[in-house]
Amino acid sequence: MPSAERSPIWRLAEAVATASELLDTIEAAKPATSAALGFGRLYRYATEPAIDDPTTQAALARDPKLAAAWRRLMQNIALYQAPVAAAAADAGELDRRYGEGWSLRLRDAKGASGQVWVIIALDRPDDTPPGWLFAGTLRQSLPEAVDGQMQFRIGADAPLAQALRDPATELFLL
Repeated sequence: MPSAERSPIWRLAEAVATASELLDTIEAAKPATSAALGFGRLYRYATEPAIDDPTTQAALARDPKLAAAWRRLMQNIALYQAPVAAAAADAGELDRRYGEGWSLRLRDAKGASGQVWVIIALDRPDDTPPGWLFAGTLRQSLPEAVDGQMQFRIGADAPLAQALRDPATELFLL
């Protein structure tokens, strides 16, 4: 369709697509520093978790301002969240975490030395199940929910297991 015949909405959509491509090109050309990571990259890291982005994860780990921006973003887009477990901080590591509408348990995997089951249960099994678990900036894809429950096995000493047990780690389901 010639551009003279395109509707204003069509032209706007083309402009947005062009701007998005330009943003991707500019961000790819920037040096891998925290200052170079903008909102667009953080948003893509959260909403397109299948994309492996160790640069963003490393920047989030070392830059407190960027990590604070990440937390604000996740608090606004997550389906479910479990805040920092301040009341339980004196107890040390946790095997259970609770958020509004869901809970998470860690259970030793019998017959699989050094492994734990991560069990996520939604309070309302009919709700749309999340596809990803974020523990701070670490992320894990979730298996299909069965009756509002998802479970998967990880290494007991894996960074994700450590983060899930840490009362200072905020959890998000997206």
